[in-house]
Amino acid sequence: MKNIILGLLATMMFLLPTSLVHEFGRYLTLKMFRVPIKEFGFGSGPLLYQRKKSITRSIRMFPFMAYVDFDETNNFYLNLARWKKIIIFFAGIIGNLSLAFILIIPIWLNHVKFDIALYQIILACNTRLGIGPISFIKIIIRTISYGFIPTMLFLGIFSLLAGIANLFPLPGFDGGWILTTLLKIPETKYSPITKKSIKIINFIVFIICLVDIILLL
Repeated sequence: MKNIILGLLATMMFLLPTSLVHEFGRYLTLKMFRVPIKEFGFGSGPLLYQRKKSITRSIRMFPFMAYVDFDETNNFYLNLARWKKIIIFFAGIIGNLSLAFILIIPIWLNHVKFDIALYQIILACNTRLGIGPISFIKIIIRTISYGFIPTMLFLGIFSLLAGIANLFPLPGFDGGWILTTLLKIPETKYSPITKKSIKIINFIVFIICLVDIILLL
């Protein structure tokens, strides 16, 4: 039971802030360009709380992620200048890079603390844990056991890698949206594929995390 709780908290500690800054960056640019936003929420799974105004705000049972939902087929968005659309999808990546900067730079300025924390992260990773999400959760737990500074440094590195990974030109990634915008692929054709792929990916990740946490027993 203790390992399950640790696994849940470790996963939430890394996924939620990384996802939150990403989606909040997109949220701000959507508001800046006056694109209608349908929903901004935290978590996944069954709905716990929802407040409906101009923007629906929701809280769901499993607090591992944040999300912002807007209609890519809305006429206002479709008529938006291409450079504005690209900024919207770059904003999430900028959010991840900003979090990484805030967490990594202050530690890096103290070279001794940075070297020690980095060494502790390497020690946490350099174990025979195998490959996969189970190993990643165990690495997070081991890094947390070394203290606050290595944990924050690892979170910064994780956010940095998340931002870089989102540049990949794949469906469901910001890089995919940026590529379709640059190539002038109509959102009305691309959106159903993207939304379906995102739901499938999120479901698979969610199931893997649940299995991982159970296997931590």
